[in-house]
Amino acid sequence: MAVLASGAIDTPMLGSILNRVRAQAAADPLSNPILLFALDLTLRMDRGEMDIDGLERIVQQLTAEAFADRADRLKNYLGETAIAANDRALRDLIEKKAREGGFEEFRTAVARSVFGVVFTAHPTFSISLDLARILAELRAAEAQIRSAQSTFRPTLSVSGNAGAVAGCGRQDLLKRVCTGGETWDAQFNLQWNVFDGHARRERLAQAQSARTEAQARLETSRDEAADRVWMAYANARTSLRRRESAARLLEASEQSYAATLDAYENGVRNFVDVAAALRTLAQARTFDVTARTQVLEDFAQLAFETGDLLRNPAPGSRP
Repeated sequence: MAVLASGAIDTPMLGSILNRVRAQAAADPLSNPILLFALDLTLRMDRGEMDIDGLERIVQQLTAEAFADRADRLKNYLGETAIAANDRALRDLIEKKAREGGFEEFRTAVARSVFGVVFTAHPTFSISLDLARILAELRAAEAQIRSAQSTFRPTLSVSGNAGAVAGCGRQDLLKRVCTGGETWDAQFNLQWNVFDGHARRERLAQAQSARTEAQARLETSRDEAADRVWMAYANARTSLRRRESAARLLEASEQSYAATLDAYENGVRNFVDVAAALRTLAQARTFDVTARTQVLEDFAQLAFETGDLLRNPAPGSRP
């Protein structure tokens, strides 16, 4: 799409330029089609066939078309993105495959791997952001300490040169004389900063202080994590005991209600006694449901604090 100085777009001309420079590059392995194309455009601009504004419009239009082409390819690759539409398409595909042949053909078709996805994880992913930041600060402080300690030691540098020289000279009525030889030199430079006004010592002290601070924050974070784990553990044990008490209370309330109802049917108790026993049974059931819910919440909190939510639970390990 060559844009002329008048603003007209000439697509065939741009295509012919590209084809020509590609053919030249194929014939000459030392040539570069991109440089040849740029040279052709430059010559056309020098002759007045194109201008900077036209070249800018070429770049803008090519960029827009390239973006649209990439968007179309991405759309064709991804296809439908709506969850409900994907579910319908997958269900229709499975039903179609099931109707086309027998069970063996269907099993062969669905068992074949078409696309693979790999999920990776690392134990450090379970570290909280604050703890990861503290660990990074600790490593940075240790690096600063090593850097500050290295300034107390001397620095030895070695350098050298090697080469050859030759020269010739001649005086009147005398033969020309030439001479030459090898030249080389080596240098050893030892530098040791003996006194700098305690600047190195202060930098080392600051780095050690930063490391001590980071270590203290790390220990505090670990203590807080341990406290949260123990608190969650204590709450889980308490909720288990509360669940056991609620189960015994429910059992006793059911027995009491059954006995009261039996006595009412035999004429020993009245309706008020039955209503009171029923109310007590309802309260016991409510307490039992609350205790069950609390057990699940406390064990979920314990799993969260200990990091067990990141691992697959073993069958039958749930409370």
